[in-house]
This record gives sequence, C-alpha cells and structure tokens, in this order.
Amino acid sequence: MPITFNPSFAPSYPAQEQVEFKVLEAPFGDSYRQRAPDGLNSTEESYKLRWEVLPLADGEAIYSWLLARKGVEAFEFTIPGDSGPKVWTCQKLSRSRSGPNHVTVTADFRREYDL
Repeated sequence: MPITFNPSFAPSYPAQEQVEFKVLEAPFGDSYRQRAPDGLNSTEESYKLRWEVLPLADGEAIYSWLLARKGVEAFEFTIPGDSGPKVWTCQKLSRSRSGPNHVTVTADFRREYDL
C-alpha cells in the first residue's frame, strides 16, 4: 500500500494536467486504420504541480519528502478538485528561492497503476 503525501500547503493554481492515450493502430489500404487501447491502463495521466512562495521550512519539507521517494516509490495524493486520492510517482522535481525566507517547489506527478 502506498504511503500518503499530505503537504502542509495545497499546490498553487493553475495545476496543469496532461493526458496521453496509448493506442495500438493497424493501417489498412485506402487510409483506413483500426485502433484499440494498448492495455488495461491505456490512459497516461500526469500533472505539473507548483507550490509557490512557501515559507522556507514548509517548502523544504515538501521538497525533501518528494526527493526521498527517488522517483520510484509510489504515493497517494489527491489533486485539488479531484474526488479522491490516486497513486503517483514524482520523477522530476525542482526548487527555487523566491526570497530570503521563501521557496517555490515544482513537481511532475505521473499516475501509476501499481497494486
């Protein structure tokens, strides 16, 4: 069972969602093509999330927690506005200083279908 990611602050808006479909395609003559989903989980979902101008301690806590997962450990997280948690990994992470006592964290979440 994945652990739960509960940051002290919700991500800033906008939260950018990207959906990509894995499709098998067989081309035939006269430009006819037959398409079918590639597997049971053929919809790839990802989000680019950003926590802007956080107090340094809170920003470092979010960054450190995601960094400790090393891009391989899945976790549960509810995207703001969604009805419930989904399982994600974070394979891309960055932070920048927004001021002497503030930090901005950016993370790319990819939905996983692990058991």
